[in-house]
Amino acid sequence: MPPRALITILLLTACGGAAESPAFATRDSAGITIAENRTEAVSATCRLDADPVVRIGGSDAPEDQFLYRVMGASRLSDGRIAVVNQGTQEVRWYDSTGTLVGRAGREGSGPGEFKEAFLMVRLPGDTLWVGDYRPWQWHLFGPDMTFARSVMMTPAEANSPRVFAIMDDGQQLFGNSGSLGPRAPWAMDSFMVRRYAPTGTLQDTVLAVPAGRMGQTVEAPGAIWMRPWFEGSAHVEGTGDRVAVATWNEPELVLYRVGMALEPTLIVRWTTGDRTIPEDAVRAAREALATRYPDLSPEMQAMMIDPMLDPKRPVADVYPAVTGLVMGRDGRIWVREYAEEGADTRRWLAFSAEGRALCRAEFPAVEVAEIGSDYLLAKTTDALDAEQVVLYRLRAEGSE
Repeated sequence: MPPRALITILLLTACGGAAESPAFATRDSAGITIAENRTEAVSATCRLDADPVVRIGGSDAPEDQFLYRVMGASRLSDGRIAVVNQGTQEVRWYDSTGTLVGRAGREGSGPGEFKEAFLMVRLPGDTLWVGDYRPWQWHLFGPDMTFARSVMMTPAEANSPRVFAIMDDGQQLFGNSGSLGPRAPWAMDSFMVRRYAPTGTLQDTVLAVPAGRMGQTVEAPGAIWMRPWFEGSAHVEGTGDRVAVATWNEPELVLYRVGMALEPTLIVRWTTGDRTIPEDAVRAAREALATRYPDLSPEMQAMMIDPMLDPKRPVADVYPAVTGLVMGRDGRIWVREYAEEGADTRRWLAFSAEGRALCRAEFPAVEVAEIGSDYLLAKTTDALDAEQVVLYRLRAEGSE
């Protein structure tokens, strides 16, 4: 077992290139491949068909499709779609047409029962790891839609993770924010990521991921903590034996190989457009927050909203480079760019497993659960705010 040393991510400054720099180039640095992309040269697009091919839920759906507080969804190898429905504390399986074919779990604290069903990861063989808390544990369900066993974190984790990943061998990465105890005003927060064995036993702390600044505009017991306006956060996603990490601000991903330790193998960088935050964007964000909760009591307004509107709350230096990260089931890595609040679509950029920018995409403003080679699975709502799980066909057009 290698020493359990803390690995801190170092943000390496991207090298500026000449105007004739290639669209994609790689170099080696101490055994780590650095892939650099000039994304303005990417002409290929990936797009979704206009309408989903599968739609589960919605205000006019049959009773066995009614969804409330969907906390995870995955498309299995045989085309079934598994859904975690926290409203009924169960896992449901639907066939490729959206017809319910099985369900497991219920509210309770016994084997395969949930107090708060939350998150889901599908491993090879269509085994589902479904989270539950408090304390945090995983309930495993087999492809036959029956409960198999539970994995409890040791020592116990009380809350759900801010970042997590489960590797194909059952190792788990579990991360939460650093302590919000005494600190300098608007100091950098970090996600402290710990590695657990397949049995749930803590092995070591493996990453400290810079996750943006946190602070208070009111220094009083119980006062809320917040980020600066438009401040980004960190993102950690994993599948197979690889984990991708995006820190709070830079157009950069660090890829790690997960074994008995985490070994950095690839750094992916890319160019972005102007990320300057105009003053009218801050003004619009303040106005939107001030009017978002018209029915809030004066007490709650003073406790939750007024501190966030305080002029002492700073503004981020630039818009975040990454606001979402998905490790595709086919090896591609998907990065979501910043979008203004209320926008109907989201811009994405797909990279190959080797770090080459493959295509740009503009997807509906849905909560992406999973992306495969030819599909996107997501959670959304209909016109009456009823929850739905939808499957779109994904197509690539053009060339790199």
